[in-house]
Amino acid sequence: MIETRQIYDFLETQVNASEPTVQEELKLIKTRILALSRGRVGDEHHGIDYNNNALTPDQHIRRRINPDWREGNQTISKFYVDHLDQAVRGSRQASEPSARRQRNTTKYWSPYDLLGLFLSRLGHAQSGADENNFFLPLTAVYSLWCSRIAGSTSEGVGDPPAMFQCTWVEHRQGTKQFFLGASLGGYNWAIDSTGTWERELKMARFNLVQDLLISTDRGWQWTIDASRTRDPRNKKDKKKKTPNKILLEVSADIDCFVQENGQPADNMQGDVRNRLETIILGLSTFLTGYRENDQRESAELPRAIRGFLEALQSRQNTLNAFEILRAKIDEVLWNRNGTRFGNCAETYPFVNLLQPDLVRPPNSTPKGFALARKHFWPPPDLQNPNSNTPPYNADTIAKYLKPPCNNCKVLLDALGIKKWRDFDVFAQPVMASS
Repeated sequence: MIETRQIYDFLETQVNASEPTVQEELKLIKTRILALSRGRVGDEHHGIDYNNNALTPDQHIRRRINPDWREGNQTISKFYVDHLDQAVRGSRQASEPSARRQRNTTKYWSPYDLLGLFLSRLGHAQSGADENNFFLPLTAVYSLWCSRIAGSTSEGVGDPPAMFQCTWVEHRQGTKQFFLGASLGGYNWAIDSTGTWERELKMARFNLVQDLLISTDRGWQWTIDASRTRDPRNKKDKKKKTPNKILLEVSADIDCFVQENGQPADNMQGDVRNRLETIILGLSTFLTGYRENDQRESAELPRAIRGFLEALQSRQNTLNAFEILRAKIDEVLWNRNGTRFGNCAETYPFVNLLQPDLVRPPNSTPKGFALARKHFWPPPDLQNPNSNTPPYNADTIAKYLKPPCNNCKVLLDALGIKKWRDFDVFAQPVMASS
């Protein structure tokens, strides 16, 4: 079983051996990993952002205190995510600033995501690399290392990520640029001690996707709808969508509206008012479809929608109505689809390699796959020297490969990638690496 110290030693070795053009960046990423993980004893950055007496309980999340927090408050979060910016690598197409918001950096606050960033920055895979002989073993190692540096599997806080993902793009020379990512993990979200901290974290992850906006004559629009100009009065367009698609769009708009505007007001600007109208139209359309087609589910969601619409009309308790509705939509989407945008392991790979203003090599098809943590779960007993992780076996690990969830399929479509099967590259039997 690899020891945590050996992982940090590897990172140190790679920093020292790296090219000058990336050495400082790798050194900074390594330092941030040490600070947010359990760290390496003797290192000056040893867990300083993980175990901070001023920010209890411990979290493998970089955070700062919410000045409005009071002990026992269950309606707000004790912490805000205190993110770190890292450069996005990739060729960008020329665009007018007024036409597209530039994403030159991506926000990080978790050692799992930073470790994926570090490994992805070490260089392109060689031309002979494929899913069998390189990307699957690499992702398996990455996921196992994540379980060693942070979370309950390392005597830290919270479960490690449930899913891990690898995306790659082939370049002209045959080399492959890849990126590794993980789902959310490593946090303590007990509501009695941290309030709505879990929601705050999920909002931060969602915003990694939500930030990918384009400017239209109707204001900033989310890239999930970048393929068309959304008109809140276009009822025909809304009726064509499935109930799930409507809920996904409404949930995204609610998050954006609450974060940017707080609550409705009489003096809202045009683009803000349009977003609110879009929310109302989507909810009304969903209610119509629900009454006609979907009586099997609990009536709590329609009740929350009607309560929200009544609160909007009366201008009373609107923030509370937003919270209740958002939580109920989350519950329904999780039951139907899996996770929301941003919570998936694909988030950082997609943002770094596939976002709309990055130019991919001509005729290059992005590919990828996701791997569940079950290949090392339950974890070995860290106190038992005889407890170990099973050796890598391609046939065994293939049982834990997963295709894109419904949310990721929608996101791939929004990013212009129509063949989501390319992100299920192991639909055929896995070949054992030689």
